[in-house]
Amino acid sequence: MSSKRPREQHDCDDNDVMPIDATPLPHGTRDSSQSVLKSSCPSSSGISRLSPRNQFRNAALQSTGFRRANLDLTRIQDGEDILPRELVPELGLLALPSFAFHADDSPPRYWYPQHNIIDRLLQRAAEVELDDEGESSWNMDVHGPVLQWVLRDRPASGPVEYRYCTAARIVSDFQPHRAPSKMVDFCLIVRPDAHEQAVIDSRCKTRPSLTINHTDWGNLSKHPIALSIDSQEGSLNEALVQIGTWHSSQWRSIIYGSRARGAIEFLPAIIILGHDWLFVATTLDEDLQATTYSSLRLGDTSSVFGIYKLLAALQRLTAWCEAEYWPAFRADMLGLAMTTAEPSRHPGS
Repeated sequence: MSSKRPREQHDCDDNDVMPIDATPLPHGTRDSSQSVLKSSCPSSSGISRLSPRNQFRNAALQSTGFRRANLDLTRIQDGEDILPRELVPELGLLALPSFAFHADDSPPRYWYPQHNIIDRLLQRAAEVELDDEGESSWNMDVHGPVLQWVLRDRPASGPVEYRYCTAARIVSDFQPHRAPSKMVDFCLIVRPDAHEQAVIDSRCKTRPSLTINHTDWGNLSKHPIALSIDSQEGSLNEALVQIGTWHSSQWRSIIYGSRARGAIEFLPAIIILGHDWLFVATTLDEDLQATTYSSLRLGDTSSVFGIYKLLAALQRLTAWCEAEYWPAFRADMLGLAMTTAEPSRHPGS
């Protein structure tokens, strides 16, 4: 049995704390308390010396939405029990660890493309890195195809889709004071049903820039953002500042007019650094301080096993967006009853 690959440690430093001024109120409303919405790396919370996994364990004690039992991301990160046993003959020559395969012939938890598709993705990712083709090639030839396969080529369609949205900017009403209009590369969105969309359209009439989100780009003005993805050529710290700004603005949008936390427990995001896909999340505490926790490695595009882990993690996050984030958003933003949604499933699940 092959040993598990050691994980990379990613930490942020004390320079990543970004104090942000008061959350916007509905037009015509004044707030004398001038509450502060802050965005910070874990260092501001006294946990900068913890490993990524321990940072998330610390967060789990503060917010039930972080429980690994719900997201299964730690187990996927380890690569444990993510592949169906029927793939053993096909993948036997790749020296994948035996713990990656189901112990029996139980229905697969995740589904995967033909191995030749994995090979093509692996080869193209290697070319982009070797030839230093830059972020546009990463997005169009590697990241886009990964998301296309997970969200558009899956057997069972669902309400979660993705958008390539590098031009999406934060609307001024939700933009942190003196912070640049940071952008992301992709967003996972929810396409509501007709009734939900009618409620959204009505809500937007009284919201800044007539948008349900913190950006008014394209159909992001009417389709709620569930997860954001930033492809970064710089450092992890730069990416965390970017996601921290984006998430702080998103929190401003979510609590617009209410100035209180609701059912949404955290905002998820993915930072992509070269081959590596890292999960980060931002919470909002009772004092309206937003804290971004980093980072749990989901998978990578530099190895076959890394791609399998990545595809499994993205499927799990998609299911979470459908079953947990969307019902919470409906309750907080639309005033609709909190329901438990069943995520779309692949054959055999």
